[in-house]
Amino acid sequence: MLRRMPVFRDYFLFGLGNVGLNHTERDVFNNIFVQMEKVPGVGFVGTKEARDLREGGNILWGVKDGPGLKGDPFAKFRNSPLFTDSRKRYEPGWTTHDRIADPKFVGLTNAVDLRLQPDSPAVNTGRTVPRDWPDPLRDADRGEPDIGALPLGAEAWGVGVDGRVSLFTGSVVKQ
Repeated sequence: MLRRMPVFRDYFLFGLGNVGLNHTERDVFNNIFVQMEKVPGVGFVGTKEARDLREGGNILWGVKDGPGLKGDPFAKFRNSPLFTDSRKRYEPGWTTHDRIADPKFVGLTNAVDLRLQPDSPAVNTGRTVPRDWPDPLRDADRGEPDIGALPLGAEAWGVGVDGRVSLFTGSVVKQ
């Protein structure tokens, strides 16, 4: 998921993790969250108790501010009562298998190409998800699960009529 500006209140996982969980549950595994400005937040503003969220294996990155980040932005949360409470819902606890790292896309700033480079920290570091979960690219993923929409070496799908337009460049790839 890409954003130019930070999410309101710097919500964790762009708000997918802890916002709107009344009477529902959510699984958020093996995603890459990138912001151009600031590093995606680990904010849990207004969250008083853990809800039905299972999450892990996510990479968060800030293009502009990520390289200068010092310390562990998850440390304060991991020492909080909310983290302890989250372990009652999902044993490892929220944020345990998440990290801040440059995902090393093929291209992000000029020519956007969100495929992974071979030395990406997203390669072979994702969480294993149940076999019955739909994943059309599962067989393209060699080794442990990769993090992100496309496993290393997978070609991006086309969009438009019969998939003729490249997902990343917008150019016609099939006639």
